[in-house]
Amino acid sequence: GEGVPVLNAGGRRGDLYVKLKVVVPSRLSGKDKELLRQYADRHGEESEPKPIRLKDL
Repeated sequence: GEGVPVLNAGGRRGDLYVKLKVVVPSRLSGKDKELLRQYADRHGEESEPKPIRLKDL
């Protein structure tokens, strides 16, 4: 993209950094799990958990 305008830099553009905080619940009730499965089904997402290794992220 074109980047974010840099103040007092004559139209020069810089980088835009975004910081996201993702909170993942450690425990879900049966009802919560069912609601997530329904949401995933409606939106074509995979709903079954699969193991990941941190080094693969």
